[in-house]
Amino acid sequence: MATQTLSKFVSTPLITLLLYGKTGTGKTTLGAKAAQFDEFVPLEFIDFDLRLEGLVESLPPTLLERIRFQSYRDTTTPGESFDRAFARLRELEDLAGKPDAPRTIFLDSLTFFDKASLDMVVYLDAQKGYKEGSNKERYGPLIAAQDDYGPTMQHIERFVQRLTGLKQKGYNIFVSAHEKDKADPITGRMGISADVTGKKLPNRLPGYFNEYWHTELQMVTNGSTSYLVRTKGVEGVDSRTTFSSIINPVESQDHIWNKIITHLRKKKQ
Repeated sequence: MATQTLSKFVSTPLITLLLYGKTGTGKTTLGAKAAQFDEFVPLEFIDFDLRLEGLVESLPPTLLERIRFQSYRDTTTPGESFDRAFARLRELEDLAGKPDAPRTIFLDSLTFFDKASLDMVVYLDAQKGYKEGSNKERYGPLIAAQDDYGPTMQHIERFVQRLTGLKQKGYNIFVSAHEKDKADPITGRMGISADVTGKKLPNRLPGYFNEYWHTELQMVTNGSTSYLVRTKGVEGVDSRTTFSSIINPVESQDHIWNKIITHLRKKKQ
């Protein structure tokens, strides 16, 4: 395979973004606001949260035609939504470069996708039977056991790896997640990270993304709320960016995309 020069990243500036935060801190809206810019549209939601009605209310009508979605939720078989989402990845691989292809893929959210992955593993495990005296025998075959979490993490990481790999085919990739508490394995100090199954996976998954942002709220003096995004980590909060020269460590969610797109357009000139 031929090697390439770093000038490729100037001519084809694509973003892989993992953003996480508490419920109501603007994760979904922040990603959707990227649809203001031609470089990101069409933007397609892989929608596991099923709460896009709220997004419709928060966006200007002019953006709605620039955003597509497919919703994923189990209806008949546990884990079927995982299979459908993985099938969509294969479709997107084949669709790359064609007129109907989206420009940006937004998995919203990793937290509910995580649950679908676990449900699939538990369901498949239940088809094999279960041990005498186990929780599954006591409470029913669809109760997760300790042995289910390892395969679940493998499925999640494999999906994220393939999803972010779509960048090589010309897609921007956004993923949202809720936050969860975690303890530093060395100091024991508490912090927060993206909510995903396991102890090791929350530390590995950010490695698949060039942007890792934390969404936050700030109450201002008149009682209104300011939506912020942290792009530089502080003690207890993981975040980072490749755009540290043009965006602040804590940036307004209303301004961040404009700053990034303005910067990328200048680099291409």
